[in-house]
Amino acid sequence: RSYKSGFARLKELKAEIEHLQLLLEQSRRRMQQDFEGWWVGQQPQTSEAPATPHAPGGASPHPLEQDAALANGDGGSSRGAGGGGPPLTGNAEVDAEIVAFYQAREGLAAQRA
Repeated sequence: RSYKSGFARLKELKAEIEHLQLLLEQSRRRMQQDFEGWWVGQQPQTSEAPATPHAPGGASPHPLEQDAALANGDGGSSRGAGGGGPPLTGNAEVDAEIVAFYQAREGLAAQRA
């Protein structure tokens, strides 16, 4: 009896967890879409202002140059604070993902333009 009731309770919890995971994924997608919409709206403002580490774009170097810096082994960490590129961590794996994100974002912006 206790096995069956425990099993039934776990089955209910599993369904609830899967529902919450679905809601979380939907919220993530909605937040990403909202951010991209906001970012596109900010582009005309940032292209006139000098690029800062917190507002990549505008006069920042091309991400391919950052890929070359990562390949050369300096990690690109010097670009984060004053280099005008995206903020990098010094961790090569994380920095490669950051650079890939900015490349993808630029590709999407180019498709929309």
